[in-house]
Amino acid sequence: MVSPKHNAENKLKRNEPQQNIERRPLYPNRKKEDDGGAATLCELCGKSFKGPANLRQHMSVHTGEKGYKCDICDKGFKHKPSLALHSVCHGANPARYECGVCGKKFTYNSNRQRHMAIHQDTRRHFKCDVCDKKFAAAQSRNAHVSHVHSNVPWPKRVRSSRPRAPGTRRVRRTADTSDSLDS
Repeated sequence: MVSPKHNAENKLKRNEPQQNIERRPLYPNRKKEDDGGAATLCELCGKSFKGPANLRQHMSVHTGEKGYKCDICDKGFKHKPSLALHSVCHGANPARYECGVCGKKFTYNSNRQRHMAIHQDTRRHFKCDVCDKKFAAAQSRNAHVSHVHSNVPWPKRVRSSRPRAPGTRRVRRTADTSDSLDS
C-alpha cells in the first residue's frame, strides 16, 4: 500500500485479501491425526484428552512405562522434559549437596532433604524433661513446658469477625433457653 503523501494520483488502494489463494499448512511435516473433533477418553480412568497423542503420553501413568532413558546412568523417565532436567546432574556442575550422615552427594538440596528421612534417628530433637515429649524446635518445647507443666495459660487468640452477607443482621443468643412456647 502506498501512503497518500507519496501517491501521485492521490488515490488510496485498499489491501484486501485475494480470494482464491491456496493456504499452506503452518506445520507441513506434522502428522495430522483425525480425532473427529471429539475428546479422546482413557478407558482405564475416564480422563479426557484433546487428542490421541495426549492419551498415549497419559497411558504411562497406568503402565508405569518410562520411555526416556538416560544414556549415562540408565535411569528412566516418563516424560522427555524430566530427562532433560536430570541430565544437568551429569553436566559441568557436579553434585554439591552432601549428606552429613552417610556422605551421599546430591545435585539438588531438595533431594538431599528428602534423603535425610532415612536417617530419622539422627535428627535433633528437643525433649521435655518432665514428660519426655519430643519437639523439632527448642521454642516449641519451651512453650510446651511453660503452658502445660507450669500452668501458664496459653495466650488468647484474637480472631477477626467473619464477614456477613450484605443485608443480614447479627443474631444475638439470649440466656433464656426454655423450650416451652407458652410463657
